[in-house]
Amino acid sequence: MSADDASAALSEIRYSLLILGTQGEGGPHFMVANWGVQASFEPRRFAMLLESGSRTLAFARKHKAFTVNLLSETQDYKPLVKDVMKRKGEGHAAQKGALDAPRLPEAYAGFDCKLAKEVDVGGDHTLLVADVVDGWTKGEGPAVVLADMKLSYAG
Repeated sequence: MSADDASAALSEIRYSLLILGTQGEGGPHFMVANWGVQASFEPRRFAMLLESGSRTLAFARKHKAFTVNLLSETQDYKPLVKDVMKRKGEGHAAQKGALDAPRLPEAYAGFDCKLAKEVDVGGDHTLLVADVVDGWTKGEGPAVVLADMKLSYAG
């Protein structure tokens, strides 16, 4: 298998579209992401890979907290996602989460995470392992997947 074949095969994996919320320099900061997964039931943990040089990673490290926000396929999510991406995560309204990390008001569900550890995976991303400390639902899914936005990667 060539590297191109591997890339094509890897891009076939379906990821939920996640919007991470962190406390930024001037207030709430949101980032569209996809490489996240529940990593444990007891304790309840979530693992997230972020580009090693990203501002979102720096903010999560500084504040030791972030939120994971889910959008529903039933809502008009495309303008919101495009706006978050266009404005590089800045200037969006937010609600305060359990650990002061911002929650996206339009999210139908999500959870608050406290950073537990970082793992250098030896590539261009850093793995964050976080304890899930709170969650919310205020609507119904299913959650938007990255392919719904015609994206193969975000984060």
